[in-house]
Amino acid sequence: MIVSRYRTTVFGEPGEIPQAPKVSELFVSGVSLITYTALHLRPSVLTTALDSGKIDQNQGENSYLAKLIDHHGLHYSELLPASRLPAEIAFAAHAQTDDLHQSIVWMDDEYALLVIPWVFATANRTDALGSIRLSHPLDLDELVQLVNVITSRSVCEKVAKQAVTALCDQAILSDGDVIERRPMNALPAVQIWDLNGSAREEAPYDGVAESRRFCWEISTLMAYATDHVSKDGLWRRRSPDQVFNDVATGYTVLGDHMVFVNPSCCLEISHLPIDLRPRSEFRMRYYGFDSSSIFVWTVANLRQAVSENLERHYRLTMETLITEPTIAAKRNIGIAKSQLRHSAMLTELHNFRHSLHEARNRAFDEELCILRKSDEAAARTAKEMDRVIQLASELSRARDQVVTSNSNTLLAALAAGLAIGGIPELVEQVDVWIGARDWLKLCVAVALAIIIIAAILRIWKGRR
Repeated sequence: MIVSRYRTTVFGEPGEIPQAPKVSELFVSGVSLITYTALHLRPSVLTTALDSGKIDQNQGENSYLAKLIDHHGLHYSELLPASRLPAEIAFAAHAQTDDLHQSIVWMDDEYALLVIPWVFATANRTDALGSIRLSHPLDLDELVQLVNVITSRSVCEKVAKQAVTALCDQAILSDGDVIERRPMNALPAVQIWDLNGSAREEAPYDGVAESRRFCWEISTLMAYATDHVSKDGLWRRRSPDQVFNDVATGYTVLGDHMVFVNPSCCLEISHLPIDLRPRSEFRMRYYGFDSSSIFVWTVANLRQAVSENLERHYRLTMETLITEPTIAAKRNIGIAKSQLRHSAMLTELHNFRHSLHEARNRAFDEELCILRKSDEAAARTAKEMDRVIQLASELSRARDQVVTSNSNTLLAALAAGLAIGGIPELVEQVDVWIGARDWLKLCVAVALAIIIIAAILRIWKGRR
């Protein structure tokens, strides 16, 4: 049964979930694990690298950028060197040591996303898919362990650091260009694209039927970060309700694949070696995965990274501003310009789905926004921006008032000085008034002297 045009029901109710298998029936001979690192960069660095030819991006008919309308504003680079495969990953996957690659994705080049595809495949292949060679097909426990090691904070930090160093070595970035580097290790994507090793017919993936068959394994991968799954291996003791929540519905078009998603993982399962299309082979070589859903998931990660960074940036800016009595007009203008740029970037990322040609991808991005509560995050960021702009404007006006007050004070001091300059003559005149017993003029002179002294004292206190 189809829930929406591209969302299909796999199970109608929890009672349809079969009993947990005694052993996993899923064996994987080809899989792409995609991890992400958010970068805050000095503006215009990536644009300069793109214009100078240091970064290349393919916009041909098989590229992911071809899925967008003209003037979409998104950049997705070709694969670039990133680092060597960490030893702990080679050990966990029983794989040969090999090179890792990365792509750079951005809209406004102040914020970018490093996309690192970990492409694993068995060595005895007749095609060229995969770059990290496995000694044997992975069972579920091995695959879950591999996902957890790759998405661990320590591995992601190490690989992110090496990836940035590799970009510096290629003169795409320099040491001072990176303001912040933050691995997004809790938001991976997984594409299982070769099921050789599983007991199944040599045929394309049967979307609904095989998703029902492998529902416990798929649900386990979706819950890879749960301790009972990742550390205790107790995935068979999960309840049918939990499995149902993970795999009740999925996204598919021709029924030869199925995409499942939750707030922290996007998983696509298919079997590419059967009837391998040139488009699929191109994307595997050029991006490390063949999934438009994972492409949309990637941009959703960029959107989340930008929103979180900007919310944090403007909150810190607010904390700084409230400690300052005034700010200069030039600084206020700089804050306003940054806010306009950042607001435009957020709007463009939030409206990204309208740049997608295909309705199925627009529906998928809308689902991701609901799962991640992207509208709420954007509203919080916009609120922080508005608070900063308002306070900066008030502090700038306060400085204008201080400048005006200082000018008035200076004029008053000048007037007082001129008045004081006439005191010597006044003293001589006082002697004359006393001798002539002209007490009225003497009283007027004393009163004027008191007024001048009081004015000077008031100016002095105001300056303090």
